[in-house]
Amino acid sequence: MPQFSFLTTGVEVVNAFADQVQNKTGPSEGGIGAEIAISLAHANQFLIILAGRTEDKVKLVVQKIREINASVRLNFVRIDLSDQASVRRAAKTVSAIVEKIDIIINNAAIMACPWSKTNDGIESQFATNYLGHFLLTNLLLENTVSVGGARIINTTSTAGAGGEVYFEDVNFKDGKTYVPVAAYAQSKVAMLLFTAALASRFDPQKIATFSVHPGNIRTNLQVNLQDPAAFKSAVEWVTMKTGHFAREEFKTLQQGSSTTLVAALDNTIIGSSGCYLADAQIASTQPEESEELADRSLSRPFSVMPTHSDEVAKAQQPVITKASAGFASPKDFDEGKTEREHKLTDAQREVIFSSNLAWSHSNEASNDFRSDSYTKPTFPMLEAIITASLGDGDTDEDAATDSLQEYIANLVGHEASLLVASGTMGNQVAHQAALRMPPYAILADYRGHFHHFECGGAAYISGAQIRQAVPANGHHLTVEDVKRESVLRESIYEVPTRVISLENTLNDGARLWEAVAAGAFTLHEIGECFDSIQLCFTKGVGAPLGSIVTGNKAYIERAKWCRKFLGGAMRATGIIAAPARIGVDRVFFAGKLKEAQDKAKHASDIWESLGGKLSIPTETNIVWLDLEASGVGYDDFYPLADNHDLKFRDLQIGRLVFHYQISDEALRRLCDLFREVLN
Repeated sequence: MPQFSFLTTGVEVVNAFADQVQNKTGPSEGGIGAEIAISLAHANQFLIILAGRTEDKVKLVVQKIREINASVRLNFVRIDLSDQASVRRAAKTVSAIVEKIDIIINNAAIMACPWSKTNDGIESQFATNYLGHFLLTNLLLENTVSVGGARIINTTSTAGAGGEVYFEDVNFKDGKTYVPVAAYAQSKVAMLLFTAALASRFDPQKIATFSVHPGNIRTNLQVNLQDPAAFKSAVEWVTMKTGHFAREEFKTLQQGSSTTLVAALDNTIIGSSGCYLADAQIASTQPEESEELADRSLSRPFSVMPTHSDEVAKAQQPVITKASAGFASPKDFDEGKTEREHKLTDAQREVIFSSNLAWSHSNEASNDFRSDSYTKPTFPMLEAIITASLGDGDTDEDAATDSLQEYIANLVGHEASLLVASGTMGNQVAHQAALRMPPYAILADYRGHFHHFECGGAAYISGAQIRQAVPANGHHLTVEDVKRESVLRESIYEVPTRVISLENTLNDGARLWEAVAAGAFTLHEIGECFDSIQLCFTKGVGAPLGSIVTGNKAYIERAKWCRKFLGGAMRATGIIAAPARIGVDRVFFAGKLKEAQDKAKHASDIWESLGGKLSIPTETNIVWLDLEASGVGYDDFYPLADNHDLKFRDLQIGRLVFHYQISDEALRRLCDLFREVLN
């Protein structure tokens, strides 16, 4: 696949694949659809079918195409996607024009419009943005299947994040509970599901299908959000559902058309049929709504679509692959049995909707590089707390806590686990539970977090000597280092090593999530190497509080005593467990840690390209700038953070920690700061 990016234009994509363009149908009048058609005019001779409600609106598009390439054959087909009868007529017309179709691009949409229903009795956005495309595509499947190598491209949007398809009520109680942006999100999630359904049905060599997000582009699509009140309502809804409102940088129409054209023309991505593309390349993960809807059944027709139930039944199959693909779980672990859905009533949602709660301000962490523990909990976590069980955690009577403990134990392949209040408590509990009769020592990396930044708790509380080992390779402890530094013999002069405490990544055991996200191993694979593991739910995965300790049943029983001794016995622990589960499922398993790591790597690459030096190579989400070796003094760096609206911490000089809420804009400002201090 050629190297495309946010800035790639549609013409650049077409020029890269000019000899592959053949017969195509799909662009609607104006906006991105028109730009896609105009870009395609730069390819060889082929046929474009321009579909729209009125021919007058595509005359200018036709004129531009003719000016670029007079050999392109053009046909106009009238279609109103909100009217199923019109869609059926259009399908017959297209079939009469051409027997075989190489590419279908389902792009046309309306957005956040006032409540209305179509002639078929369906909410307008759902009918136009999804059902119209769904029906047209199914009616033309015979034309595409016969081709071999055909493509179906479905336009979706990041506005669908946090959305869902209300299978039993796509009409929002006939408008009574209608929220414009929620209806738009519903239609875009449906398009994601439709893409996955098609990918599950067809050999990609016959039909490959992709979901694409063109980006944030100024077109008449946003006309209904120009009213300040409407825009505010949309922002509040997105913030409530996802925990933040990210303002994407605007693209030009040409840049906006590029992702669709990559999906339509690049033969190297056929094997990834069903995936999601953004910024002219395959995105690292599916949007999180694919995970949330993974277990929904798509095997039955919607009750509001009696006029084409045959097509629905034919096209809709169980479709979604878990967003956790790539993160191996134990073979005998049935993820579906332990997942819990957290739902609010409409009345509760309405109260939250109208409130300016701190939970809606997760974007406040978008510029915070102090630590990945500075993420802000999100609205889905609040929703989980509100609906959590409230049993006594100290006496093992809380359902949400029991479910989480079983879930994590299964993920790492251990017999049991124990929820604790914090990572510091988790470390102390884990060590104390492993130490029996003194004297005893804990062997650890000399840079270890637990003996540098936890007030000497292991020595003070457990009475353990901390033996600090220096890695011979300067990076990480090896078996040879451990053998060299351990005291395994019984001697009246020496303190025997009873615990070997290893930390990842970059000397903080709480960030094991990051090592897994980087592809070093799976949770189950690392679990086989250790008697006990401590995992933090705040660092990285972004829960408001909580950590968990895993091990065998006997070890966890002793850990309960240690937790009690440290004052960690808690009552309604469901309010800790429920948001922690959301963090694991929607941040870790949704691939968001890897996205943060990619930003960290980008930042370190920029730093080095400007002549800066690193103390440690950037392997996960932490960048270690060697300010001294780079010729940069403390006062040349840290005071400038405020000038660029960035938050740094000097507890460890040169350390910058990335997390999933760091924004692209903050990354840009950070790189600007790098340029300022190094130039």
